[in-house]
Amino acid sequence: MQIVVRCCESWLHISIFTRFPDYGRGPVDLVCQILDSRKKTRKTGINGGKIDIELEVISVKKLVTVGASSYTGNYLLPRMLRDWEEANPDTEIKLEITDSEDVFHQVQDGLVEVGLIGACLESENVEAHEFTQDDQLILIVPTGHDFADRDEIEIDELRGKDFILREPGSATRMWYREAFNRFKLTLEDLNTVAEFDSHPAVITAVEAGLGLAMVPRRAADDALDAGRVKEVRICELTPMTGSLYMIWPRADSLSPQTRQFIDWLETERPGGSLRH
Repeated sequence: MQIVVRCCESWLHISIFTRFPDYGRGPVDLVCQILDSRKKTRKTGINGGKIDIELEVISVKKLVTVGASSYTGNYLLPRMLRDWEEANPDTEIKLEITDSEDVFHQVQDGLVEVGLIGACLESENVEAHEFTQDDQLILIVPTGHDFADRDEIEIDELRGKDFILREPGSATRMWYREAFNRFKLTLEDLNTVAEFDSHPAVITAVEAGLGLAMVPRRAADDALDAGRVKEVRICELTPMTGSLYMIWPRADSLSPQTRQFIDWLETERPGGSLRH
C-alpha cells in the first residue's frame, strides 16, 4: 500500500500523509477510491478538509491470449478477430502464431489460454473441440511443371518428385503424411528440397518452381486465382478434407473474458456452431 500511495502522491503532485497527518486511514481509503475510479472524481472531503481532484483514469483492456497454427492464424482468424474487436472494444486479443504442436504445448504450459490448431491434440490437462469441418488440402504445382498440364495424377506418381514440406510439428504436415501413409507413400519417398514454417513461404517456393506442395485450399486461393500455381488432384485422395480444433485447459481456471471469447468462437466459426 505504501508503494501505491507514493505513486499516487507523485501522480497528483501532493503529499497525502504530510497534508493530513492525523486522520489515520482516511487518506489511504481515498487513494483506493481514486485507483478504483473509472470516471472523473471531484471534490472529495476528508474530516472537513477538502481536496479538489480532476482525474481521468484510463481503463485497461481485458486480455485474452490466443495461440494459433500458421493456417488458422493467417487465414481464418483475422476477419473473425476484427468482428470480435468491434463487438468487444474493452477486450484485447493477443495472438501468437506458430505450428500446431507448439500451440498445444503453450496451452498445456499455461502460456496461452486458447489454441486454434489443425490436429486433434489433447491430454489430461488440455481438451480439444472441433472448430471447423471439411477444410480441404490440395496439391499445388509450378505452372511450368510436367503435372501442370494434367487435372489429376495417381499418388504413386509423387514418388521421387521435388517436394516442399511444412516443418515438423505442423498440422498440415501431419495431415498429408498420414494420408500418404495409407497408400504406402512416406515422406522419405519424396525428394524433399525445402521445409518452411508458413504456408505463404511454401506457396512462394512453388511459384518459383522449387517443387510441389500440399497446402490448404484457402491459403492458396490468391495464387490459384492469379494463375501463379496450378492445382492438380490426387485421384486416391480427392477430396482430402479434415477439421480444425479449438483447445483450452481442462481446469476451470479460464477468465470470464476468455470464456466469453470461446463461446463467441463457438457461434461465429466458419460453417456455424458445432457445439458438443
